[in-house]
Amino acid sequence: MKTEQNNGNYKTVDTCFVPKDYETLIHLAAITDPQTANEADVFRVNYAEAVEFFERALVAGVKRIVWASSASVYGDGPAPQTEGQTVRPLTAYAESKALLEVSAARLSAKYGVPMIGLRFSNVYGPGEAHKGKSASVVYQLVRQMRNGERPRLFWHGEQSRDWVSVHDVCRAITLATERGGSGVYNVGSGVATCFNNVVATINEQGRLDLTPDYIPNPFKGYQSYTKLDLTRSGAHLGYVPQVDLVNGIRELLTSEEINGK
Repeated sequence: MKTEQNNGNYKTVDTCFVPKDYETLIHLAAITDPQTANEADVFRVNYAEAVEFFERALVAGVKRIVWASSASVYGDGPAPQTEGQTVRPLTAYAESKALLEVSAARLSAKYGVPMIGLRFSNVYGPGEAHKGKSASVVYQLVRQMRNGERPRLFWHGEQSRDWVSVHDVCRAITLATERGGSGVYNVGSGVATCFNNVVATINEQGRLDLTPDYIPNPFKGYQSYTKLDLTRSGAHLGYVPQVDLVNGIRELLTSEEINGK
């Protein structure tokens, strides 16, 4: 049994499908909430089922696999984070992605097919409404502040992230379907911006004046700083980010989903 949904030059299929007569498989499915309580489900969906799907695709003759890894594998590693440094996963989600990178490399060597893992940093942008509490922090802050709510940040709001627009992520995926050898590649903005500055930008671009409400951080395994080195992805994929955080926030502030239209 299979399900397919045409979307331009792409088709979306479920994992029961054995892909045949396709040149490239793009795999983005995962449990993405790093604080998900059921770790067994995380490893089953993000790792075991992904490996099984990859091997079925390779046996069926797929010529290239592009899949979503995550900058979460760096954990508390030094920044700017480079693809060659030792991974330090702090959550089950991050560990599942790190394990999948190892298996993807093994499958690539076994079948002689390029398998490209894209280490996305903190992705944000339009189209996140359905994700609920799993939506990006940028998206949630824009929505809250647009509704007149004070933004809630963990003390003292100085944790920093490499925020990357979904438009740049889509561009990176497209590039990876066309070029690049097996391995992992960073996909981010190359810039670290703290949560306080995200709030300040939303205030400025939205003509708002809402001060943060600081609360304790209840989470273990919390990354405090991400800033990705984009040298390798630029050289091998031709990836260069094009949407800075100011313009990305401006787009969200004017989007229909944020404004309830």
